[in-house]
Amino acid sequence: MHGQAPIVSAQFANDRCMSTNAEKLEFAARIHELCSDHDLPAERGRQSALAKLFDVTPNAARKWLLGLGLPELDVAMRIAQWGGVNFEWLMTGRGPKVGDKVPVRALAVDAILRHGTQQERAELASFLKFKIEHAQTPYAPEEKLRYAAALDSYVTSRPKTKH
Repeated sequence: MHGQAPIVSAQFANDRCMSTNAEKLEFAARIHELCSDHDLPAERGRQSALAKLFDVTPNAARKWLLGLGLPELDVAMRIAQWGGVNFEWLMTGRGPKVGDKVPVRALAVDAILRHGTQQERAELASFLKFKIEHAQTPYAPEEKLRYAAALDSYVTSRPKTKH
């Protein structure tokens, strides 16, 4: 992905204009994941580091980290390039994080979380949160909180219709 210009679909442009609170929270989880991947400070300093990296105000970076807003398109493209991730993954969570292949298991989980009934989404989210909490390789506390918030957002949101 480094050195390549991200491809931005018309669907993304339409989706971005109508982003929901759940989608903003999901973006926050992904931006936190990228920050952790690139060793940006875990708590204090992360907002300032993002602001400096992408030449935005600290308040703009704060909104991304808290799930209160999304970056402008040009900034989002720079974030994806900096992080070495697919632009669509960064902004929507769809597709692989890097490269062009998605494991089938991930697609199955995604399908249930996006399109399942309230009960199916709640059961899967509960199971995944349990597995994260009891993993043999422990997750950092902030990762647990981010993943739990992202999973909870799937449970409280309406299923998305298939296109």
